[in-house]
Amino acid sequence: MIRQIVKRGRRHSGLLALMLAGLLLLMTGLPVLAEPVTEDEPAVGDVAVTSLEEEPTADGEAAAAMAPPDVEFPTADDTFRALAKALDTEPEQLLSSELLMPGDSTSDWIAFLAGRLGYDENDTYGSRLARYILNTYEENGVLDRNKSTEWTRPALTLMALGYDPTAVGEGEQTVDLIADGVCNWTVTDDLGSQGQNAYAYALKALDAGDFEVPADALYTRERIITAILENQTEGAFGLSKGSADVDITAMTLQALAPYAFENEVYELSDGRAVSVGEAIEEALTWLSEQQLPDGTFATYGVATSESCAQVLIALAALGIDPARDERFVKPEGSALEGFLSFRTGNGMFIHMKGDKGDLLATEQAVLALAALERAERGEGSIFDMKDKVGTRTLTVADGENAGDTNGETEPTQGGNTQEPDMRGEHSVLFIVLVVLIVIAFAAAAVILIKRGEKYKHV
Repeated sequence: MIRQIVKRGRRHSGLLALMLAGLLLLMTGLPVLAEPVTEDEPAVGDVAVTSLEEEPTADGEAAAAMAPPDVEFPTADDTFRALAKALDTEPEQLLSSELLMPGDSTSDWIAFLAGRLGYDENDTYGSRLARYILNTYEENGVLDRNKSTEWTRPALTLMALGYDPTAVGEGEQTVDLIADGVCNWTVTDDLGSQGQNAYAYALKALDAGDFEVPADALYTRERIITAILENQTEGAFGLSKGSADVDITAMTLQALAPYAFENEVYELSDGRAVSVGEAIEEALTWLSEQQLPDGTFATYGVATSESCAQVLIALAALGIDPARDERFVKPEGSALEGFLSFRTGNGMFIHMKGDKGDLLATEQAVLALAALERAERGEGSIFDMKDKVGTRTLTVADGENAGDTNGETEPTQGGNTQEPDMRGEHSVLFIVLVVLIVIAFAAAAVILIKRGEKYKHV
């Protein structure tokens, strides 16, 4: 199920209608265009989790009214239960089920949440994740050819479950995710080749367990922080230097939060001398300027719950109240109210207004709610796991492919398998539509890649 959810597309009606038209032509050979996909119909690629019983109202707002600052907002636990229900299970069973695939981004983050919320008593995910890591190393020598987050994300997940990410495996076959994925990174020329998010999550991983960095390490905390500050432009951070993005700026603030009150000044290549605190204030000012009148935040010009969630996680890490801090209270709502406007009546969250319940959006919503709850209790960042790392012994699951679904492939869709009729008057229309289909798929791919750069591949 997770495999299907991870691979699904977003509802971009025009592109999908065009693709559907081409597919019908390919199956039938007739020059008949499909009816456009309407807002009430599931788009191509939707799966069960996006067809839940309760849906947002017509304007995309939650069925229940947004909670004002003085009203208790939904808990992380209740939202996590809604997420588990969408997967037809209970929170207590998630880590021992076969629903989650170790090494998959969405699965790793759901496991992370289960650990942070205390649903790890029946955990087998950690041992299966260890098997995935060892198998991938044995097959490829690395977890990925470019993305260091393929080390730091599993490291964070293992820490949330109580394990030590510096000793994954047994005997001679042991992998140190912190050394390989951060301190001694050599897979690419630079730890940040993937983008700014690589630096942010590298710093998060180091500080999550308060790991000591060897004196001869290629990447120290100082070098990573300096690289992060080098990429700041007019207060903002983006995937690359000179770009600006709400999500990446928020993720970076989450990483920098532990250094907010340190006096150290970092000398940058352009001659500037900047402290982390100064950089944080500039980033907060920029985020405040990007906030929309209704309290939400946008990415690629569209307000999304994930953008709102990432900002809330950053504010929680910095001890800033998203419901009352004047920088994040706009005429029509606060950052908290904007975030809650994406909540549906059944407890799930939607990606953007007009969508249905979404697994990825709900996963990040749980993370935001848990971060806010920890801040309210004075427990620090959701990524601070020093008290949990190494409290459990990590064993390695048996099996060659712990991250696969027993080698099973997904069933193919039925339908006419004959080649379309290309003769006579149909041939020109067929060629034109094939070209349009290619263009549509390319455009859709760009949309999915843009989203994946920040969410799926972290």
